[in-house]
Amino acid sequence: GVQTCALPISITMDNSLETVKEFARDYQVTYPILMDDGTSRAYRAYTIPTTIVVGRDGLIFKRHVGYAPGQYERLLNDLVAEMGRPATPAGK
Repeated sequence: GVQTCALPISITMDNSLETVKEFARDYQVTYPILMDDGTSRAYRAYTIPTTIVVGRDGLIFKRHVGYAPGQYERLLNDLVAEMGRPATPAGK
């Protein structure tokens, strides 16, 4: 079957490493947070939040700017549909 891998990564535009560390500690962030080294510009991520799904080939597969309730579920359903298999509701 088709295998997928999702890895959440945050790229912060904050200039202070201490501020980022404090945020990660306070909110118990368990995924990588990268200091922006030009990556946001390379992926044209000028608005926070911007969700970008990058394929194994390094190309942008999907992009969503902003936040709306249910957006991540819709994104997941879109990705699963793109892979050619039906989406499974959460918890099933």
